[in-house]
Amino acid sequence: MENTVTSELPKPGVVALHAVVGSSRQIAIEYFRENPEARDGVMKAYHAYNVPHFRCDPKAHNFGSSLRESACRWCGRTREQVRWDELPPECAKRPPVPEIEDVILGEERKAFALLARAEKDVPKLVAKLGMNGETLAVLHHTHGYDPETVASIVDVPPKILVDYHGAMETERHRSRASQVKEVITVLSPLEALA
Repeated sequence: MENTVTSELPKPGVVALHAVVGSSRQIAIEYFRENPEARDGVMKAYHAYNVPHFRCDPKAHNFGSSLRESACRWCGRTREQVRWDELPPECAKRPPVPEIEDVILGEERKAFALLARAEKDVPKLVAKLGMNGETLAVLHHTHGYDPETVASIVDVPPKILVDYHGAMETERHRSRASQVKEVITVLSPLEALA
């Protein structure tokens, strides 16, 4: 019985922490009520250095790093500029954040458009090229129709899927071989002078 009573009681540190946070918040509210001009400086510092990730705050900047010199990818202001210039602390050029529903609807529209296009193209291409692994690979890497989409439109025997994977691997090797790679050498300032 004693264990039940003690486990329901809050720990002393937690109670003290809540009391401190609550009293600190109240002190800050009262201070800003009495000194409204100080609020701007605090908000500028908050947006320059303490804002959570830009996805969490709709007014936040998108800094590349935590360095003072790092610039916002959208407006170009550095953390120091946000802190000390005369502009508002929020990012002025922040792109609108799309709603999740809009993103999902956009992806659904793309998928249905691809399927509608595939229903017209796949039978013609299969009739022209024949049904084999190479055809499935061409449909995938050239036209964007993966084997599952093709299989929903025409009959694809399982053996052809094995040939398809081999043809796709051949295409990957051909693509990698056609890449032109350039070697860049970086010299230190002393090496450049020598």
